[in-house]
Amino acid sequence: VYTIYISFMDEIEKVGLDDYINRFTPKEIYNNQIIVTEVTGEDVVNLKPATFPFRFEAVSVTLVCKGELRITMDYIPYTLQSNMVLERANIHLINNVQVSHDFIGYNIVLSNNIFKSMAEELTSIPKDYAISKRNNPVQKIDNKDFQMLLGIIGRLRENMRRNEHFFQKAMIMNEVRNFVMELFDIGMQKMKSSSTINISYIEELALRFMKLLVTKCREWYEVSDYSTERCVTPVYLSRTIKSIIGKTALEFIHEARISEAKIRL
Repeated sequence: VYTIYISFMDEIEKVGLDDYINRFTPKEIYNNQIIVTEVTGEDVVNLKPATFPFRFEAVSVTLVCKGELRITMDYIPYTLQSNMVLERANIHLINNVQVSHDFIGYNIVLSNNIFKSMAEELTSIPKDYAISKRNNPVQKIDNKDFQMLLGIIGRLRENMRRNEHFFQKAMIMNEVRNFVMELFDIGMQKMKSSSTINISYIEELALRFMKLLVTKCREWYEVSDYSTERCVTPVYLSRTIKSIIGKTALEFIHEARISEAKIRL
């Protein structure tokens, strides 16, 4: 697959909703709080240069309809292909994004306030599911459910164009709620039926290391700092990270320190 690389710049930025709108110029926007963007590989070529790493100050869901999306978040690489979904929270650090020439997908962006108000309504979400989504932001969805989500996106886009409709806000919010609830239900049903809900010890250790890296890389420079926190030896931690992700712990620490140094420039 021939891959398009979004270009890099030297400084780090926090990307807000206004920045996103200026970069992608989406057609469907509601009150600068709800954005629906159809994205193609060609669109990415014509984007204004992106700056990595950055934090997007909103919540987003990306659906891949065709082609391939490669994204690195919090120093963990993910590859998405057709019928796959990426759920990204505002705490994630985005290190890199690549798409194939034939990529087609949708990006649904919700302001933090909109998502918070909906999260307060969905009090029945199991705690273990919420934790799993932070650790596993990517999921493969069967075609029937994927098409259902695309149908909701279609109705949402249509309602966002109906500016003269007296009940436009209510209709938009209903579709946003439908989308979020259906997406969560798909994930919870898969978790309920899965025989491998619990991740392995070494996978959990790698994820804990990545979380510590995001918050502690300015203070902790040695592998031993992280291994002591997890009650393992530096050698064991580094071998574990290498086996799960493909790089040693020290390589990730160096990359994180460079990224954070750029942020302070």
